[in-house]
Order: sequence, then structure tokens, then C-alpha cells
Amino acid sequence: MPKQKQIEGQLFFADFLALQPSPAAEQDQSDDVRPDDMRSDDARFEAEFAELSAFFDTVKTDDFDAMQYLSPIANAVRTVTAEKVTFAEAISRHCSQRSADKILAAFNETAREKLILLISGMHDEI
Repeated sequence: MPKQKQIEGQLFFADFLALQPSPAAEQDQSDDVRPDDMRSDDARFEAEFAELSAFFDTVKTDDFDAMQYLSPIANAVRTVTAEKVTFAEAISRHCSQRSADKILAAFNETAREKLILLISGMHDEI
């Protein structure tokens, strides 16, 4: 094959490919490219979630594990803060009445207040 004439400032395709990083190198660097503020946001959320998990452990019994109801509890807290309703009213909107009764029995009024503070104060949404 005859050698192509190179235009000044133009790279041959082989030269262009040699300048490109390999896909494996790009993948290895992807974790390092993350800004520090994203790492700190993740660390903050993990610490807040650990605090919430520890609080849930205080009401855990053989018959009740609050972590199983995390989604309806978090949704109820958002409803409490958005609509200014009681936790009892809000939780009944987000799960069955039987589940709502279990949750309300596990969290007394003081615990509900702490629960609302913990979840509504979290950096990221659950």
C-alpha cells in the first residue's frame, strides 16, 4: 500500500490511537476523579444513616424490626414536615394499618420526635 502524504499538523490514524488512553486506564482513574465534596457528602450520609440504624436498634424486638419499614417511615416523616400532620396520620398513609400500628407501638411520642429530627435532618434523602 502506498504511503499517504501527511498534511502538515495532521496525525496518522495510528499516531492518533497511540495518544488515546486505554479503556482500562480510564476505568482505573474514574474513582480518583470524584470531587472531595462528593466523598464528604457520602461520608456524611453514611454517618447519619448509621445514627438512624442505631436508633432503630433501640426499638427492635423479636417481632419488630424498624429497618423493614424504612421506606414508609421515611415517607411519613417527609409528609409530617411537608403537610404539618401528626406522625400517626402520616404513617397510615404510607403503609397498611397493621404495619402502621406496629410502627406506632414501637415508637413512643418522644421517639417519634427524635425519628422526625433524624430523618428530616439527613443530608440526602433515603
